[in-house]
Amino acid sequence: MNDELEKPKEIFFRYYAGDNFENLLKCLKSELANGKRQRLFDLIFGESLIEVFSSELQNVSNQYKLFQPNKSQIELSDTYFNSLKVKDKSPSELDIETLIDVQDMLKEGESITEVNKQFLPLYLKLLDELLITFDFECSSPEITVQDKNSPFIKSLYKRINKALKLDKKPGGNRLQRKAKCSEKIKVEVAEYSEVLETININSLLLELTKTKSNINSDSSISCELKERAKREIQSCIEGVSSVSFRKKTSLNFLVDKLKNIQIRLYGYSDERKKLIQEFIFNMSELNNSVKKCNSIKSDDKKSSKDKAIAIISLKKQVKETALKQHSLVALMKAL
Repeated sequence: MNDELEKPKEIFFRYYAGDNFENLLKCLKSELANGKRQRLFDLIFGESLIEVFSSELQNVSNQYKLFQPNKSQIELSDTYFNSLKVKDKSPSELDIETLIDVQDMLKEGESITEVNKQFLPLYLKLLDELLITFDFECSSPEITVQDKNSPFIKSLYKRINKALKLDKKPGGNRLQRKAKCSEKIKVEVAEYSEVLETININSLLLELTKTKSNINSDSSISCELKERAKREIQSCIEGVSSVSFRKKTSLNFLVDKLKNIQIRLYGYSDERKKLIQEFIFNMSELNNSVKKCNSIKSDDKKSSKDKAIAIISLKKQVKETALKQHSLVALMKAL
């Protein structure tokens, strides 16, 4: 019974690495594995696609929700404005509820002014539609599988090579490290360590030796040239024979696996990123205008006229923002 309940023996992947390489793994742990070291190793050894979400995705696709509190403030300002009984010289009978299409809203907006009661409801409805489109269509991340030519992977290669190079210097503090692994990885490491990573130098040495012999037996070549050529070829043979090749250690096994990870990146192209940033900036500017208008409205020292002017200015800002966002949405949908 006790045997049945006994936990399976844990298998560890052990390797020697310096502090710089370990610090790189700590960074990658945050970037690729939600801050979990073992998960990072599972991803490296798993040879499956790793999903990476760009930090640019934060607070992007929730613009509609973020705007709603300020929208309520704008509507309160409009209610106050209507209570002032500002004279409307060209009243409109426009029924906002019947407008569904964005283009229809834009067309109808041309015929009404800031003092019309339908003005603000129209442009707030238009802005809501644009924010929903932005959240569900325009701000959706672009998905790209990163290959060896992508900036992400090139940067990873440089970071790995830099860390390994620094660890070779005095004070690299190379220590034995470990992480849990599967039996499959244990077998792979054993097979990997049996071979040296070399070019096929045996055939190269054979060709050099053969060339040296042919030169020696060629009677058309002077003795002086023969001796000179043989010395140079012998120097090449000795040089190739003395090359110290990279041993396939556990660390190099890990490095090779790390350099071959497959990453699916969720992010934005530079062009889309620029449009998104402009879209969010426009909303921020509108929110600032709401605060400014509220400040004037709540100031007892301000006259009704001052407050009416501030609200009209806010109304204009709502329209201007809606038109800007419409243009940006069109550009993003065209990408």
